[in-house]
Amino acid sequence: MVVCLWMAWPARAQFGPKQTAFRNAVKGLTGALDIHGVGSGTVTGPAGTIQYTTDEHVKGTLNLDHLDPLTLAYVGTLTGTITINEQSILTAGCTITNTYSASTTAQTDFRGAALEWNLGFDIGSDTWSLWPSSNSVNGTVTSVQDCAGQQSTSSATNPVRFAPINMTMGFPFPASGYDLKGSQTVSCDGCGNAASNPVTYTFTYDLKANTGQTQVTLATNPPGLLISADGASLTAPQTFNWDPGSTHTIGTNSPQGTATLYTFSGWSDGGARVHTITTPDSDTTYTAGFLAQYLLSGTASPTEGGSLTADPGAINTYYGYGAQVKVTAVPNCGFTFASFGGDLTGATNPQSVTMTQPRSVTANFSAVSGAVCPPSISPNSILNGASNARGQGAAAGGLVAIYGLNLADATAMADRIPLSKSLGGVSVTMSGIPAPLLFVSKGQINAQVPWGVPQGTVAVVVTNNGKVSSPGSVSVAGSSPGIFTVQYGVGQAIAINVDGTIAAPAGSIPGLTTHPVKRGDIITIYATGLGAVSPAVGDGSDSIDQLRNTVVTPAVLVGGVSAGVQFSGLAPQFVGVNQVNLVVPTSAPVGDKVPLQLQMGGITTSDQVTIAVE
Repeated sequence: MVVCLWMAWPARAQFGPKQTAFRNAVKGLTGALDIHGVGSGTVTGPAGTIQYTTDEHVKGTLNLDHLDPLTLAYVGTLTGTITINEQSILTAGCTITNTYSASTTAQTDFRGAALEWNLGFDIGSDTWSLWPSSNSVNGTVTSVQDCAGQQSTSSATNPVRFAPINMTMGFPFPASGYDLKGSQTVSCDGCGNAASNPVTYTFTYDLKANTGQTQVTLATNPPGLLISADGASLTAPQTFNWDPGSTHTIGTNSPQGTATLYTFSGWSDGGARVHTITTPDSDTTYTAGFLAQYLLSGTASPTEGGSLTADPGAINTYYGYGAQVKVTAVPNCGFTFASFGGDLTGATNPQSVTMTQPRSVTANFSAVSGAVCPPSISPNSILNGASNARGQGAAAGGLVAIYGLNLADATAMADRIPLSKSLGGVSVTMSGIPAPLLFVSKGQINAQVPWGVPQGTVAVVVTNNGKVSSPGSVSVAGSSPGIFTVQYGVGQAIAINVDGTIAAPAGSIPGLTTHPVKRGDIITIYATGLGAVSPAVGDGSDSIDQLRNTVVTPAVLVGGVSAGVQFSGLAPQFVGVNQVNLVVPTSAPVGDKVPLQLQMGGITTSDQVTIAVE
């Protein structure tokens, strides 16, 4: 068998030092191997990536002559030369650097004579081994000894004595139908240069099916984030086989994450977050880069004890890597700061935290006995009484929930209609107009917005047994819809079937009869904040005396499909509660959690409110 291969050796293969007397350790290859006449290439060595040109290679012909039955290796000749530089560190702190150069007798001509090597060949694992068949070859050796900066040099020529060094290298002989995709070099970090402990390089080659397609990899930095390929959402990295010249849309989501927030910074090809690429002829990787920000979360214990502030920024916001944030614990009336917990400790207040990862801080407060504190309305905490949606505001005649501290001395509930404007010694004014009250407690008040409150930002004041709060505020609009649900503004809506059951999955609400509504059937839902009604009604009164319609009829969506509204007005037996009778569209989607939404006054309620449809 004769196999002729064109190959090139590096000018030298370097051996780095190891902290053991008279032993060498391989630290990486600083050379290149040329296959089938390719005259240049790039390899990664100890100093990084090195580009080699043909002039820096020694090119030769490897001829396989016969199989040696004793060594079970093919024997051949290699025309060319190789230079090896190895370095040892002695236990005394000295180094010995030996440089071997095997060549022809004329040192300027590296291509004249043949060097004889043994070749171990294994096609199954794509590896081969190369070593001198004789331990004596023509050449030179130079030895430099360095002890604490004192150097001595010696050299010898013809012959150079080589220890048997077994060079095991992967050689790309891909099977039929496969192409070379890439390679990797692994060094034997614990090997020496003795016959019993040979220095070994292992080249691993990665093959791909030769389908005529290009392998395109979509990656993220850091790895593991979401990318999209032609509309499909996937976790990176992902590799695709695409035809060269075909076009594909690649993209990624931004931001991603919760405690660590990743914001898109750019694709490696410079494209927009979502853009179209044309598949190149060669395998390519497109990487989406992200910048990381870390959440600074904070809690008060107990929650009514106080709050936390951050400078710069705010608690429960994101910061870049390394940001220094000063956290201050602010006790409420009747409490004193005790200590920090979580990522801050101790009783020093304020303290700083460094944002190198998500951080969580707890401020512990202690109650002060006998403290007398006025009511306090929490910022941005006057919410729609059905949806509890922040930032939405309220509507005249609708119900609101007011959250704060010391709003009442005890819990009390309304027991008559019309509703009283004083309950348990507590009263509320909105734009100076007394509000009817349904419920009061230390942390929450449920009230009706008086019908006469003007639109715009309205001042809200709570009085608790003579103690008056600082004004809070709420935005009042012509309408501000919210749907009542079983659980605080999200999840299963209070939607009544024609038989009086709730339009929810069967058996899903303990103690109540439930079943899905059929498409085409009528259901009744309850809401608040649908605005003015006709005829008008007094503050705190129900509508049991006559039917009252909303001046504006809201739009209703069931699973995104418009539903017919048969009635929109006040629920007769309740104060501030609207009733909407609607026909479930025949084209509505079916399922246990079909979104139910109201649209009115530029507001669309949450798609997290649902009903069951069959």
